Amino acid sequence: MSKIKEIWCMHHSHLDIGYTHPQPMLMELQGDYIENAMELCMLSREWPQESQFKWTCEVTYPVLKWMEHAEPEKILQFKQLITEKRISIAALPMHTTPCSTSGQMVTMMKELNELRASLNTEINTAINHDVNGQPWPLSQILLDSGVDFYMTGINIHFGGIPYKRPMAFRWKTPDGRELLSYVGEHYSLFSQFLKTFEADTGKMHEGIERYAARMEKQNHNWDFALLTATNPPLFDNNCPDAGLAGLFKKYNEEGHEYKIRFATPEMLRDKLLSMGTGNIPVYEGDWTDYWNFGCASTARETKVNRMAQKALETAGVLECANGENQSRYRAIRKEAELNALIFSEHTWGASQAVSDPYDYESQSQTIHKLNTAYQAADLAGYLIGNQLEKLAGNPWQSDEMEGILVMNPTGVTQEVSLEVPKSWMRKERQLSAVRAKRYIPYLDNKKEKDYYANEEKEYYGAVILPPFGYQVIPFGELLNYRQGNEKASDILAEEGCMTTPFYKISIDQATGRIVQIYDRKRKREMLDEEKGWAFFEVVRETVDGRFQKEERRAIFDRDVDLCNQNISMWNHGWKARRRGPERISEWNLCNDGLKADIIWKSEVPGTGMLEQRVTFYRDSAHIDLHLKMIKLPVYTPEALYLAFPLKIAGGWNCSYNTAGQFVKLDDEQLGHVCRDWVTTDNGVAVYDDTVCYGLACPHAPMVQVGDFHFGREQHQILRKENPLLLAWPLNNYWDTNFEACQSGAMEFSYRFFCMDQFDRTNVYKEFVKAENLGILGAAVHAEKKSEVLIDCSEEGCIASLYPAKGTDMGLIIMMKNQELQEREVSFCIPGWDKIEAWEVTVQEEKRKKLPVEQNRVISVLEPNALKWIRIEHKNN
Repeated sequence: MSKIKEIWCMHHSHLDIGYTHPQPMLMELQGDYIENAMELCMLSREWPQESQFKWTCEVTYPVLKWMEHAEPEKILQFKQLITEKRISIAALPMHTTPCSTSGQMVTMMKELNELRASLNTEINTAINHDVNGQPWPLSQILLDSGVDFYMTGINIHFGGIPYKRPMAFRWKTPDGRELLSYVGEHYSLFSQFLKTFEADTGKMHEGIERYAARMEKQNHNWDFALLTATNPPLFDNNCPDAGLAGLFKKYNEEGHEYKIRFATPEMLRDKLLSMGTGNIPVYEGDWTDYWNFGCASTARETKVNRMAQKALETAGVLECANGENQSRYRAIRKEAELNALIFSEHTWGASQAVSDPYDYESQSQTIHKLNTAYQAADLAGYLIGNQLEKLAGNPWQSDEMEGILVMNPTGVTQEVSLEVPKSWMRKERQLSAVRAKRYIPYLDNKKEKDYYANEEKEYYGAVILPPFGYQVIPFGELLNYRQGNEKASDILAEEGCMTTPFYKISIDQATGRIVQIYDRKRKREMLDEEKGWAFFEVVRETVDGRFQKEERRAIFDRDVDLCNQNISMWNHGWKARRRGPERISEWNLCNDGLKADIIWKSEVPGTGMLEQRVTFYRDSAHIDLHLKMIKLPVYTPEALYLAFPLKIAGGWNCSYNTAGQFVKLDDEQLGHVCRDWVTTDNGVAVYDDTVCYGLACPHAPMVQVGDFHFGREQHQILRKENPLLLAWPLNNYWDTNFEACQSGAMEFSYRFFCMDQFDRTNVYKEFVKAENLGILGAAVHAEKKSEVLIDCSEEGCIASLYPAKGTDMGLIIMMKNQELQEREVSFCIPGWDKIEAWEVTVQEEKRKKLPVEQNRVISVLEPNALKWIRIEHKNN
């Protein structure tokens, strides 16, 4: 006799925004599916309880979209079925990737209470089917949103699972709390294992027996097993299975050893809680995702969307300065946020995008997907322009301007370059509509020339701004900044060598390659010359055709049945061919006194033009890196890396930042999650007790640490001496719905730096500075002034700032303690004489009132804490 007495079936439609249908069509279909499910609930409502149809809406976005235009009687029926526990709603809006920042995760969840209230339901569970993981801070954000159960159904196609499944564990959050979590079987296996599409209870029983026997071998000690059902042949974006409830009823009436019943996530949550959590293990760490290497298949748009997310955060800061916004503005912001979120959703395109890239649907889905990145960025640019003009008090048309407004929208001190369009200083018609285009984040207005506007700029040095500070500078004052920045050059260049106050750089005179950097402060060489790769060298990786076919199956030879049994199909021994540039066609060294650029152009297969620039500074130790190329279409598997052959002793450590949280490679990762590569929010650090090397990654999030690792499925990264650190901007390795190839003009920036030791707050500050988020706008009327929006005692603790809901005189501060020690932080809002403050939930519900002393709010941040604080200005 089997221990298992019941098979629970959670029936749902797995949401891929794309893949099976063009995106606009499938979102309308998802609305139909809700109504189909309601119909099946009503048809079976008099049946035995276990056979009554139940439906789970695994994410909220289709629900919200359906509710916008559903008939009132349909919504009433929907609410009633929720009350009867026949329909369940999970909390997340869609299945996202680690490209989401913590701020974007907050955006995902902040309207959850409105949905709870409108449907009169708790919504205390969250589901991530398909995807292979989520950034560690998601656990905190879920708990702070009143969600205490997290359920997954990972697809191990090009991926992996953290633990043997099915199993439950308590996921320990960065700040030490616990989120009850369930590692379920791959979604849809009830349909596949039990062959429900054949509507044969005999075959269904055979499938149950096979699965129960497998669970017995795994020592599954529960008296039930849960599988999820979709509706083959639609495994994704599926309608409800109209025959499933009748099949359950027939099977149960036949008197088998097992009973089948419909289940919801809440039923699983309640069952686990009733069994007691004391025997459920606790695991701590990042649920590091495998799948996100696919984001590098659309590298240009991934960069655009990352910049859009940061631009939306900047707009939020400006909104705090300006106060009330009209409903039209709020609608534009909501549309921008939605587009940025959809780009971060886990589906990139059509199922046949790689096998048939020229198919009309492949093209359609690609266009829809990529458009969301540009839509988000363009609207974010509008929002910044709108708010910046409002802050400066500019009319929309004038005959001249008097100065500029520069702002630091981040929580760390920034140096903002003063590069002013020459036309701004002329007496001629000036329009805010012309200036608006400057704030589109992917149009780099920090260059010496606005190429999109064919406009020359004048450089006046730089201004250092405190966190959330801004200055208005009249044109007549600009020369003071230039004079303050002009000093004698300390950068010396001679044949094969360049010396700055910080480094001595050895250059191959024939090629310009940087073969060694000597750190003058620490008196040590930074690079391992034995690796064969130069600093920031392009490396092209392909499948080696001498040993296997040049196809993606050489890396992952997928067998659906074996994957469904949780048997990995990674070919750990696949043979790669890696080469640097075939030739350096030209190189130059330019030294203007303030900085020195080493620029070289290379011939790399798969590219029509490739130019790299490494910039060293006289007054700063960081090294800026820039890659520009014309990518040619290549349909066979390939990847481009940028190599950093570090010189460091064996036993080194590595920490990467994901959604604002530092994670220690191996030590702070769950089970067998991905170690071969990681997704960085803004950077990665490799360090020991004597040195810390940092790489900031503002544009391209993928990184490999230690060596070339793709497809090795390592459970631990060996700490051999002199590891390779690899930025990984581009690949086309995914074999289904990601881009088969990518082409056209692309540009990516990085920043490399060196410190005495790994200090979490200081490394985080460098990562933020590398994002270069300072903004420069016009001031039609320019009376010199300097202001800060918020004065905080601890720099780097404020992750973001945005207006509070429901008031014109309130704001939300998202606080992040990067340290492993408790920190007391105080802050005030200059000009606000009477304030009150509370710790709040993600949805801004007040939880705890905070003390205010001499008009400063006092908050204690526990180690690794992530908190939201609401401040309100009280008028007399």
